[in-house]
Amino acid sequence: MIGIPLHSLIADQQIMTHARLIWCDTAGNRSDHPAAHTRNRITTKKRAEGTVSHSAGGVAASSIWLLDRGERNREPGVIVTRLPIGASEIDFVIPAARVRHWLAGTGRPGAPKTSSMILLEIRLKDFRAHRSTRFSFGPGINLICGQNGIGKTNILEAAHYLCLTKSFLTSTDAYALRDGASFFEVEGDFTGARRERVRVRAAYTASGGKRMFLNGSPIDRTASLIGQLPVVVFSPEDHKLTADGPDGRRRFMNIVISQSSSVYLADLMRYRRTLKQRNELLLTAKKSGQPASTDQLASWTEELISHGTSLYKARIEFSEVYANLLREEHHRLGPSVEEPGLTYTPLPGVSSGAERGRVENAFREALQKSSRRERERGITMVGPHRDDLVFLLDGKEIRRYGSQGQHRTFGMALKLAQYRYLFDATDEPPLMLLDDVFDNLDRNRISIFLDILRGDDMGQSIITAARKDIFHGIIDFSNTRDRLIEITEAVMAETFAAKAKD
Repeated sequence: MIGIPLHSLIADQQIMTHARLIWCDTAGNRSDHPAAHTRNRITTKKRAEGTVSHSAGGVAASSIWLLDRGERNREPGVIVTRLPIGASEIDFVIPAARVRHWLAGTGRPGAPKTSSMILLEIRLKDFRAHRSTRFSFGPGINLICGQNGIGKTNILEAAHYLCLTKSFLTSTDAYALRDGASFFEVEGDFTGARRERVRVRAAYTASGGKRMFLNGSPIDRTASLIGQLPVVVFSPEDHKLTADGPDGRRRFMNIVISQSSSVYLADLMRYRRTLKQRNELLLTAKKSGQPASTDQLASWTEELISHGTSLYKARIEFSEVYANLLREEHHRLGPSVEEPGLTYTPLPGVSSGAERGRVENAFREALQKSSRRERERGITMVGPHRDDLVFLLDGKEIRRYGSQGQHRTFGMALKLAQYRYLFDATDEPPLMLLDDVFDNLDRNRISIFLDILRGDDMGQSIITAARKDIFHGIIDFSNTRDRLIEITEAVMAETFAAKAKD
């Protein structure tokens, strides 16, 4: 099954009619769905800018896939059968997780929250400000309140370790050690409809480094855990995504796409290893004053082109899908006359739909043109490691022209789009971690964002804030889904004392 944005292929109202819904199971068996007769049309609407988007009873266009007749459907889903197009027929497929509520008549895309993979409990030992603490969470919105410096952000950082094997604050594991400690441990229990119980543990020692464990067994390749527990982080540091240089935006692309594609993650790791070897060769040649070995340089260059082309192709596809999600989420945050967008142009002459051979040739040509500068500087000057993803508002680069309020709204839309992208790609609602992002928002914007988090298409979220009063009247923590967790010095001490008694 090939995921292709529907609006990029279909702009003809005639082939958006006479549809019927067919249920398709994992074995590829097809049958009329009992609810199909109530939702048997796909509507088309034009937006102000003239582009065409498609929806099906509330299901977003980004959730609709194409399935060629000759391909086997590997995911359960609803198939909207089309009229013949030319000499062939194609099926439009909406993944099952995105239509359960739609078929139930709710009009909202997404799987029920009861099917979400949620973090039940997390335990921290000698991690940052925590000597030995544990916290339990509900399946909905979890608000962690407490004074600054008490360790609220550390809890989100620990959850991030369990999902992505690393911190979102630092690239050095040793920095997460509590002062005076020689090791730290973070352990969490997850549960969901597809996997009844998952226990993940991260353990670090100064002498042995970091080890990850899944259900008690050590993980040889930590990268194999990435994508199993998708996660989205939104913190004040994310302001740099829209305000600073391209490094953060490249990391953003890598984090999002790697969680949705193990192939991309493998290509990224190979590219980085190849880049390191090629740079070492160039730097050695510069320092010695002698030209690099022609054969060695050619070998590393071809390997760089191969892995780099794979990254280019994946990023092009990502940017096309993400641009649509970004627009939709930006509009969900409230009325706005501004139109968000993004552009990704990796190489001269390379655009959407470019075949692999064309991308390879463009990359090779760019490397050849930069060969003199590479020899002078001893470093690779062209490649995916030098890319930029440009964020726009009404066609202008937000980094240069955006106000503080526009930056905040754009950042919120970016993270909601990331959630949608990962949900669609993994069929698993990501865990949302929001670190101190509400303090600078007005009450109306807080209410809108929290309403989105409470939606039927959203999973679990964990929020930190210094003040709980800003959520008063917006979240009712007396229900069974949402939870208020107040952290004080006394609570931290009691937790440690109880753990010691055990």
